Amino acid sequence: PNVINPSFELPDMGTISPDFSQVTGWADAGTNYTGSGAVNSRAHFGSYSAVCEGYNGGDSGAYQIFSDYQMQAGDTITVTWWAENNGGGVMQSVSLISAVATNTAYASTTTLTNRLNSINSGWTQYTMTYTVTSGDAGKYIGIFFKDPGTDWLYLDDFAVTVTGSAPSVPASLTASGLYDQIALTWSAASGATAYNVYRSTSSGGPYTQIAYALADTSYMDASMVVGTAYYYVVTGVSYGGESAYSSQASAAATSVPVYTWSAPVAIGTADATLNQPDTA
Repeated sequence: PNVINPSFELPDMGTISPDFSQVTGWADAGTNYTGSGAVNSRAHFGSYSAVCEGYNGGDSGAYQIFSDYQMQAGDTITVTWWAENNGGGVMQSVSLISAVATNTAYASTTTLTNRLNSINSGWTQYTMTYTVTSGDAGKYIGIFFKDPGTDWLYLDDFAVTVTGSAPSVPASLTASGLYDQIALTWSAASGATAYNVYRSTSSGGPYTQIAYALADTSYMDASMVVGTAYYYVVTGVSYGGESAYSSQASAAATSVPVYTWSAPVAIGTADATLNQPDTA
């Protein structure tokens, strides 16, 4: 499982109002706000919580899109959060949303699942889950919340947990020995968001991890002994876990050639007296 924690913690500034534009990571979902934002008068954990003012038809709410996860079909997404009311008539509307880009405006997001219900007095944890479909694959996820009721709503400690299948195994791994380093390249693996590189001095392992969470499908290994054969494998990584090892590739680095230079050696001196033709 992997967890993303959207936070409302701020420097000690008191109530931030009338919206969420000053709360790191969160953005306003509309334009109707009165006294909403982050408040340090009550929190489930830490110093701050979100507050939504439900009078005057409720506020427009806030949303956040996460940049470090793209959905894969079959993943299970679980959203948990804490909420409490400030009196009667308090409702919450919390949604798991999807977007094609991390800077998508709320109006262009898609609601995957929503929880709309009245709120208990005192901090209570709520949960909703969603199973990713093939049509969701590759999109980003986010959270939206608002107060559709008639009183103050407090929310805190959102967490998103993703579980699912590991990505496919990277293919076409190659290793090329260069001067004092070994170059590795491989093909992108379906579902992988990053790659790990492993190395051994024995064919078949055991392998030791030498590179973590690489964004690219290449790596230059300069931390080895020249002339020694090394054996490499690569794995794909995602929120669903880590793939099996790729096929093995091996190579050995060579030493940088050393060229020497010496000054030219004189092979004789010019004769100061030139032979003259016989004039007798």
